Amino acid sequence: MAPPAPPPSRVFAELDLAPAPEGRAGLAALPGREVHVSGSAELSARPDRARVSLRLGSRKEAAVAARSSVSRRLQYIAHSARLRGVPEENMTVTEDFSRVENTYQMEAEAFLPSASCKELVCIIFSDFGKMQSVCNLLIEKLGTSVTINPPHFYHTPEAIDTLRLYL
Repeated sequence: MAPPAPPPSRVFAELDLAPAPEGRAGLAALPGREVHVSGSAELSARPDRARVSLRLGSRKEAAVAARSSVSRRLQYIAHSARLRGVPEENMTVTEDFSRVENTYQMEAEAFLPSASCKELVCIIFSDFGKMQSVCNLLIEKLGTSVTINPPHFYHTPEAIDTLRLYL
């Protein structure tokens, strides 16, 4: 959903019909008249980046099986993102592997009450169409084995500096 368009710029002017005080008339001022002008500005811009985090996990009786299950899905996620033009440096993977009772679990972002291996995948997008395409594909292909958190939209420092040039 696009944010609403900013209102048009406005400038306020006032014509003072009272005579100008002595010594106040400049070269461009008409005798007895002054014009006062004031203004304000507001600038807004859509975010230029979105960060999407994904969570995936597996709980198995064998450690190798838990790691393998998550690794295959991680490779698929990374491959799908790269095919859609997301650079490798915009993807971060954090993993945690643990054992609780007699099972091993590999999962992203949250601990579950048993052995676990956690994986958190964070992807940064500058093209929101690609973001939507990658997220839709992953939900379609991986189903409930992956949880995609809502995107976090933000401005890069460079985008903010560019906006400041217009103020």
